[in-house]
Amino acid sequence: MDYVRKDLSHLNESFMYIDHSLQKELSNIKKEVKLKTDRKLQKNAVAIKEGVLVIKEDTSIEDIKKFCLRCQELYGIIPLQAYTHKDEGHWKEGKWIPNYHAHIIFRMYTTEGKNARIKDIHCSEMQTIAAEILGMERGKSSTKKHLSSLQYKIEKETEKLEQIERDIEGRTMVKERLEGAKQGISDLFTGKARQKYIEAEKRAEKAEKQAQESISRAKYVVEQAAVMIESEKARADRIEKEWIQHSEEIKEIETFRAEQKAMRSLLVDAADMGLTAAQTLRLSNEKQIQVENLLDKAGNKISRADGQPIRIKLDKDGIKAWFVCTWEKAWTWVREVVNNPHFLTNGIPNDKRHSKGISR
Repeated sequence: MDYVRKDLSHLNESFMYIDHSLQKELSNIKKEVKLKTDRKLQKNAVAIKEGVLVIKEDTSIEDIKKFCLRCQELYGIIPLQAYTHKDEGHWKEGKWIPNYHAHIIFRMYTTEGKNARIKDIHCSEMQTIAAEILGMERGKSSTKKHLSSLQYKIEKETEKLEQIERDIEGRTMVKERLEGAKQGISDLFTGKARQKYIEAEKRAEKAEKQAQESISRAKYVVEQAAVMIESEKARADRIEKEWIQHSEEIKEIETFRAEQKAMRSLLVDAADMGLTAAQTLRLSNEKQIQVENLLDKAGNKISRADGQPIRIKLDKDGIKAWFVCTWEKAWTWVREVVNNPHFLTNGIPNDKRHSKGISR
């Protein structure tokens, strides 16, 4: 099978919620339904159902289990087996295009013998839940299929309308010829012949009236279908706008959370170094300031040996204290903070200082 790479099969994972076969589980469901509801499980009932879930390369079986648990809590469907497939895909122009997905087998009846009755809206909600748990982008709902169906109906009704109009045109021509014949040879129509002509004329008028009614109905159907298409298009546009707005709100929330996390880390580091609120605020704005003295973890004031301010710098790894003087000038100060892991001395972390031979 070209779509399976055996060298990647070791990445696949699975989890079994039951220690017996699916056939045995189906038998258990039938017994529970009979016991709890006093009715047999219907022959066409779907008691066990398999679903396919699109996943990412780093999705684990633990992520799938979280998704299964949420679905069980919300909809009553009970997970039986789960498998991730990371060895399937296809080759395109010499490049492997993976198809990461998971198979999940659910029991569609509760332990009380009741059908979970999953609806389309529930399936849509499951997609949102999967996107949240697996950290994936939620797919958009599509109305293209529905719109195409309506468009197809309009085309068919239009064809019927055109055919009716052609039929009426033909009947009108026949009627005009009959009228001409009537004017030219009216004196020849007597008795039964004239009666037959009158009856034929009535039938033609009746047929024309029915054709006009058919045209009116067809036009009404076309107009209603056009209204429905416009309504569906407006609904699709509204859904797309709401989705874009929702995505932007999520991005804003994520940005806010990241800023909160960074601020909490900054405040913790600043508190450990004994910085004041004003100094912390200034550091967060300027990224680098000089401070007259700091505190070690025991709360003792620490100053440079030469009395100069200590340089404090904020970068992606946190807050760091630096010297701007030589090792010899700073040695008195170094001895006081040699075991303090919060500071760097001339750019060398305390926990690496001895490994570099910088000690006395």
